[in-house]
Amino acid sequence: MKHSQQERRAAVERERVLLSERQQQQRVSQQHEQRARRDALRANYVKTAHEIRIARYQNRPSGLAAFLGRVTGIEHIRKVLHRRDDAKRLDAYGKALQTIKAQQAVDVKTLDVRLKLQTKEVSRKQAALEKIDKRELAAFMRDQRTAQR
Repeated sequence: MKHSQQERRAAVERERVLLSERQQQQRVSQQHEQRARRDALRANYVKTAHEIRIARYQNRPSGLAAFLGRVTGIEHIRKVLHRRDDAKRLDAYGKALQTIKAQQAVDVKTLDVRLKLQTKEVSRKQAALEKIDKRELAAFMRDQRTAQR
């Protein structure tokens, strides 16, 4: 009887170990996916900013146009407009990043709840097996006393 009980417990224990490993893998996988998404957003922002900087440098006025731009103040106005555009782009990146982080926090909580439910299910199975073992042992002891009497 004890041998059969140990086999049942071993099956549940193997399930618990496999579940633990699978849950750890899911957590790591989720972390990598979320990090990759944030990195992709940042890389896109940096790439866009770099392309705009290069385009501005290539299209800068030179010669007489540059001189007149400095003298009339047009160059200063253009710099102010560029700074404003850059600030708007940075703000949009920050908002997008916050949105992604908020969604990822919800995803993490959802995964945690799902994993806790899975763990509770295995714990419930183990508790049920312990109750069955106790019942079997009590029945065996009762039968032994009856046979002894």
